[in-house]
Amino acid sequence: MDTRRVLVRAALLALVPLAFARELTQAQQVRGHRTKPLNAARVDEMVRVDGKLDEPFWRLVRPAGRFMQVEPSEGDAATKPTDVRLVFTDDAVLIGARLDDDAHILKEAVTSSRALSDGSLPDYFEVQIDPHPDHQTVFDFVVTIRGETRASLMTAKGVTIDSWTINWDAATSVDENGWTIEMRIPLSEMHVEKGNESWGIGLKRFSWKRMETDVLDGRKPSRVALLEKK
Repeated sequence: MDTRRVLVRAALLALVPLAFARELTQAQQVRGHRTKPLNAARVDEMVRVDGKLDEPFWRLVRPAGRFMQVEPSEGDAATKPTDVRLVFTDDAVLIGARLDDDAHILKEAVTSSRALSDGSLPDYFEVQIDPHPDHQTVFDFVVTIRGETRASLMTAKGVTIDSWTINWDAATSVDENGWTIEMRIPLSEMHVEKGNESWGIGLKRFSWKRMETDVLDGRKPSRVALLEKK
């Protein structure tokens, strides 16, 4: 990969509670804390979605910040670190996440029969995006540790639109210390255009073994990093 082709410019995502995505809204208001802006960056590079996060640009993007528990101990630090980073290409948003965990828990999560399809909730990572100024719809994306995916569209009244479909890519990779996720969501699938990336976004991690739900801790302020790779 020719790293000279990587051009990174600042783009700011407003990390705000989603008024109609109730679970994440409540989670991001734990103990009254307000969420802070989330940094993203623009990259000029072809990306292969393989779940490994080995492209050079991922190292240039500031992590989203700490995660904290919603359950079982509301407001406490997450048991294991979660590192989430966002970048934009000309036609898509890319989300990369690293979820650390213990080897025995990872093994059990990978081999478990729990699945999204039967509602038994395996270990998963979830992203909810509110990309439109009228706040009438939210896009919900879920990826499990085994790479299973689910996407749905919800209205301002909390109604899921079952007839809605979206073309997006996601992949996971598991090692002895945790698992990684790489997601690519075309802007056209959410009916948004390049240059209009001030979105509401919610990030959540669920661990079945611990029965723990973590969300991004919005108490720590972040800054937009102007980076350029020549």
